[in-house]
Amino acid sequence: MRKFAEFLHNKVPGIRIPDDVRARMAGYEGDEARTQGMEIAKELVDTALQFFRGIYLITPFMRYEITAELTRYVRNRDSHS
Repeated sequence: MRKFAEFLHNKVPGIRIPDDVRARMAGYEGDEARTQGMEIAKELVDTALQFFRGIYLITPFMRYEITAELTRYVRNRDSHS
C-alpha cells in the first residue's frame, strides 16, 4: 500500500497524495501497511460521505478483498446512521 501511494503520487497525472498521508504510510510494510492504508481509506470514506450521497471504489491491482472490506464498512456505517 505504501508503494502504491508513492506510485499514485509520483506517476499518475492529476493524483496527489498529501504529504501527511504518505508520511503515515512510510513506516509500514506488508500487513501493517495494508492495515494503515485501510484506516486512511475509512477516514476518507467518512469525510466524503459527509458531503456526498455515495462514493466510487476502484479495486487496486485486482485485490477485491480490499474493495469488499471497504464496501462492508460503508454498509455497516450506513446501517448505524
